[in-house]
Amino acid sequence: MAELRWILVVIGLAVLGGVYLWSRRRGSSQRDESAETRVEPRLDHDEDWPQPDPLLDSPPDIETASGVTGLLFEDLPVPQAEAVEPPPEVPPEKILVVPIRAMRERGFPGPDLVAALELEGLTYRDPGVYVQVSDQGQTLFTVANMFEPGSIPREAPEDFVTRGVTCFMVLPGPANAETLARMVSLARRLASRLAGEVLDEALSTLTNQRATHMREEVIEYQRRSQIAASDY
Repeated sequence: MAELRWILVVIGLAVLGGVYLWSRRRGSSQRDESAETRVEPRLDHDEDWPQPDPLLDSPPDIETASGVTGLLFEDLPVPQAEAVEPPPEVPPEKILVVPIRAMRERGFPGPDLVAALELEGLTYRDPGVYVQVSDQGQTLFTVANMFEPGSIPREAPEDFVTRGVTCFMVLPGPANAETLARMVSLARRLASRLAGEVLDEALSTLTNQRATHMREEVIEYQRRSQIAASDY
């Protein structure tokens, strides 16, 4: 009985060893087959891999972003601020002069000069000048001695003489282009009465052309003054 028991034990151990070796061999075979059938991932695009959609996967180009093909944002035109013109300035004071120079060497005798000025309806005012006034009493233009001290004594003594007088008008003021025409006409009458010569601001003979230019200067001055006044 003891021998039979040992025989059965040996047979059982042999069976268990065979089962163990068979299971080990089968597991190793399955691992080899799995290794053979496994697909390694590849970096290059394969036909089996899905291809990217150019409409969905591609980044937006410049045309989609800005509406202008090939135009970068830094190339886009930068709106420039509109230049603001400064308000027109009030023109500075302007003085128009019409001198009258005596043609005779002895000059204008004082009594003759005063008589001619008063005959033209000019008004005497201190400090020794004659003025043409408007109906409102405003000074339109002035006649003064061309030489120092610039005054014309109303009660001129017999020995008072001057080589010339100056008619002038100041802008801005009540004077206008018509005032200038009146002043030039008066200067020519005085020159005719006193034997004198009407000059311009450069002490050259006053021509009709220069008188026309002076009139245009007055008109332009008043136009600029009106524009400047309308902006304030």
